[in-house]
Amino acid sequence: MTTEPPSPARAAPIDDAWLDAAFAAAREARVRRVATAADDPHNRARLLVFSGPDVAQLRWMLRLRRPAEACDDAAEWVIELRNTRARVATLRLRASRFVRADGVDAWAELKDGETLARWLSCRGFRPPFDAWRTDRGSVLSPR
Repeated sequence: MTTEPPSPARAAPIDDAWLDAAFAAAREARVRRVATAADDPHNRARLLVFSGPDVAQLRWMLRLRRPAEACDDAAEWVIELRNTRARVATLRLRASRFVRADGVDAWAELKDGETLARWLSCRGFRPPFDAWRTDRGSVLSPR
């Protein structure tokens, strides 16, 4: 079994060039929610696996806007990028708006978290969309 070599934590956030390189080496992406102690044990580990053109689409969804500070209490999701043998990189998403790589302390804001959340929801992974909808709140138009 191959594991990622330990790397010192960087202060700079990931950038589009870093994501391009990681996705170029990946053949598969596994998306899952980070389980917390409060979660129902029967509903913890839903895993969604992408391959082929869906991996390229996922990369396009992860376009970056700028470095940002992620909110502290939001739910997290993990995207594990894998080649045919081992893990290439692990990305963490928070509140459907922020992303960082394992080993990197700084977060980056996504250009379009709503589209990513909707795209994942259409493929059967609803937690990011539900979190985005909750963060956005609802606006009722007057009748």
